[in-house]
Amino acid sequence: LRDFCNEIAANNIAERLAALLCWASTLEEVKGKIATLMFHMAKDTSLANRILRQDGAVKALVHLLDSENQTVNSSAAAALANITYWSTDPIARYTHVKVLCAV
Repeated sequence: LRDFCNEIAANNIAERLAALLCWASTLEEVKGKIATLMFHMAKDTSLANRILRQDGAVKALVHLLDSENQTVNSSAAAALANITYWSTDPIARYTHVKVLCAV
């Protein structure tokens, strides 16, 4: 698992997935699959921190919570929960995200 996480970090996969989440023309189902990937990636603290630093990705995940597709909605909620749980970034502006996810 550590090698897999290192490979993701070395190739900026978290940032690339974040860009796809922010792209308006990306299908909602694809965004749901990306959220599932982020759910698993966020189990690694360094990757959770990298995802959290991508403001657009966090906002896109929050918007997916309103999806009518239950699978997409659940994937986004799970991803946000893991990101906020495993992240150790002390940046104050992310506190609102942690509060939102707790609710």
